[in-house]
Amino acid sequence: MPVAVISGTTSGLGREFVDAVMGECPEIDEIWMIARRRDWLEPIAAEYPHMRFVCLPLDLAQGASYEVLKNELEIRKPDIGVVVANAGVASAGLVAESQPESLERMIRLNAIGSTLLIRLCLSYVRRGSFIIQVSSVSAFAPNPNLTVYSATKAYASFFAAGLREELKPRGINVLRLNPGNMRTAMQSSVADHPDRAHGSTAAKLPFIDMAKFARTALRKARAGCASYTMHPVYKAYRVLAKLVPMRLLTPFSWG
Repeated sequence: MPVAVISGTTSGLGREFVDAVMGECPEIDEIWMIARRRDWLEPIAAEYPHMRFVCLPLDLAQGASYEVLKNELEIRKPDIGVVVANAGVASAGLVAESQPESLERMIRLNAIGSTLLIRLCLSYVRRGSFIIQVSSVSAFAPNPNLTVYSATKAYASFFAAGLREELKPRGINVLRLNPGNMRTAMQSSVADHPDRAHGSTAAKLPFIDMAKFARTALRKARAGCASYTMHPVYKAYRVLAKLVPMRLLTPFSWG
């Protein structure tokens, strides 16, 4: 029974991936949804009586969650065909003015969380499967005012690229996914931060179609692609970030 494991499924891009997997991956018979709140997970599962779901109310910023996940994997021994490491959090603000707890949570969830989720799943991922590591266009260059967030996403990008090479002999592809602005609760909380009132470049950038983005990402991952960025503006930014020295680009990349 091929399984898809998706983190951060209760809203935003993660929620779109639930629909996208059912549309693009007909071989998947069961979806494991990972997010903090069971009362948000179960209504999603109830929308699709034809699909089998495993709801795992886990906070991937907390170390204890990985023991729970490890036990579930050992008990169920799933045949994993798709892994989407999507759970993440963003918090705007100058580093010197940010709460240490907020910075720590970003690092734990965005960097450590995705790493350990994928590591635990790897023992059950079969040949011909694929993994999607959700990074961000914020990883292309440092984003002042989103400094820690963009740093965690740079980590995610390097992790995905290196892991892809490691898993080639096993016939498993890893896609590095680079979303731009999305109409999500997380994006709204960042956009409303007072430090973004002036000089924010990201606030002026276009929004992407999340449903289309998730579906295309699955197709790209299955086809063996290494990276996917949607929208001409973000594609151009990616090229620019490769050509312009970081010290010159960073002052224009305020989050």
